[in-house]
Amino acid sequence: MASQGFLLKTLCPFIVSVFLFSYICIPQSRIGNTAIYTCILYTLTIIALYLYYLSKSNKEINKGQVKDVTSIIWKFICISFIGFVIALFFDNTVFHVTSFLTSNFILLIYAFTFSVLCQYERIRKTMIVMIIFSSLIVGVYGIYCYFTETNPYIMYIILKYGDEGIVGGGEIGSSARGLSHRVAGNIGNPVYYGGVLLLLISFCFIEIQKRILSLFRYIVVLILVIALIFTGSRSSLGPILLFMVLYLYHKYKRRSLIIAAVFLFFLYLFLPVISQYVEIGDFLSSFDFSANRSDVRGSTFELRYSQLKGLTDIVGDNIFFGNGVGWVADYVAKYGHHPVLEGFESLIYSSFTDGGLWGVLLVYPFLFYELYKFTGRYSNYGKSFFPKLFILIYIIFSLLTGMYGVKMFIVFLLLIVNYTFDFEKKPIYKNM
Repeated sequence: MASQGFLLKTLCPFIVSVFLFSYICIPQSRIGNTAIYTCILYTLTIIALYLYYLSKSNKEINKGQVKDVTSIIWKFICISFIGFVIALFFDNTVFHVTSFLTSNFILLIYAFTFSVLCQYERIRKTMIVMIIFSSLIVGVYGIYCYFTETNPYIMYIILKYGDEGIVGGGEIGSSARGLSHRVAGNIGNPVYYGGVLLLLISFCFIEIQKRILSLFRYIVVLILVIALIFTGSRSSLGPILLFMVLYLYHKYKRRSLIIAAVFLFFLYLFLPVISQYVEIGDFLSSFDFSANRSDVRGSTFELRYSQLKGLTDIVGDNIFFGNGVGWVADYVAKYGHHPVLEGFESLIYSSFTDGGLWGVLLVYPFLFYELYKFTGRYSNYGKSFFPKLFILIYIIFSLLTGMYGVKMFIVFLLLIVNYTFDFEKKPIYKNM
């Protein structure tokens, strides 16, 4: 029992901390061709298997939760694969099937590992603290990149490994949307960096009992929001604004109006300072998606409509099952951006191209709906409002950009579901 206590109180929290730091702060760093955090994940998976099958504490684990979340991922993989098999009968050319299965199997590993580990309070507390401090590092780094117009981490990764896997090459972009340039952060791409910031900001709104850490997380949120603004990513800024409005209204009801008024007042006071670094008018006008001006960069309603029409040209007669699993990945790898659909920057575009109506109407709605039900069954936190809001914001982001950061989303969701701030149920292994 002493060795198990060491495992749960010291060893596993330490390994989880290293994993989260490498995953959030240095995601592009590798050992050979494998990301550092992936190597550490395998160690955590072995520990989770031990705790689930062999440990004396396995009776304390809610195995129903573990089985449910892994079953959701298994069914998601199987439904996707069924569509792929049916597509073969329509003479579709199928690409990267092995890559598809590998990436989804890793998602299954994440789901199993953290559905086990997050049921131990000591590990949960360690994860929350590490995510918040890692968020601070990521946010400060993004702000540093903006003001220095450099990106030393990504430049180091490119020099060491090449730009493979870094969409956009990590280069400093030209001025856009009122910004002197768009920050790519430690990801190497402004849109995907914005997606990571969106997940981190959403998570940092989790309730914390320790007062000092609870106040500190709001400072972290402010830094992350500033970094997010510097990305110029509207697909992340829009959802995070919606998240804050819904969260504050749910928590404070009418008082949320007072909070919003105070925030706007301080924002007004700091406008002269902000305007030195951001062209406020240009930044706000970039959110006018109906704009038809030649100087507007990014998506407009007209562009999105033309892209939807372009989908029918790509899929052709394969409207029900698409061009086959991995078609989008194969096209982008061979030819780069599509002349109409660019980088297929929407879950609708990528899922319809790969899986047709089967993919866009069945596969991904199934995944998110099952996760939504999962939070209702197992969440101890605020009658599951917060985890369901977390899912909603990620769905909106995915529809606008694609399912980037889905593994981080799963890890955070499982941690939130198992988190017990209001102690509606007794936390598992409270004294460990």
